[in-house]
Amino acid sequence: MTLPAEATGSAPGRGRLAGRRVLVVGAGTRPSPEPDPPIGNGRAISVLAAREGAAVACADRDAGAAEATAALVRNEGQMAAVVLADVAAPDACAAVVAASAAALGGIDGLVLNAHPLILDGGATSFS
Repeated sequence: MTLPAEATGSAPGRGRLAGRRVLVVGAGTRPSPEPDPPIGNGRAISVLAAREGAAVACADRDAGAAEATAALVRNEGQMAAVVLADVAAPDACAAVVAASAAALGGIDGLVLNAHPLILDGGATSFS
């Protein structure tokens, strides 16, 4: 069975997010011992948003993982900003939004992809 391009992440973008600015919290992919690990959700969302024309703020607590995702966003021809943040700390949420908005000139969309255990007892608002 052959999967369609949309199912494999290889479909070309159609410009549905052209001119938009998206903050992806949890944009990095964690290291894996697997020989060919799958891409993480946050990284996949970042790349696909860029493919659709969005500038992306890649926020993660792992600077290397966020930068690797930002490089993929740039490879799609879009602007990328790296924001280092651990959103388990409630005060970090406002700082992530402010840094991302400053880097991108505003924010039109937010993807909260942080693991629920990380947020346990932590952030309750991204305003």
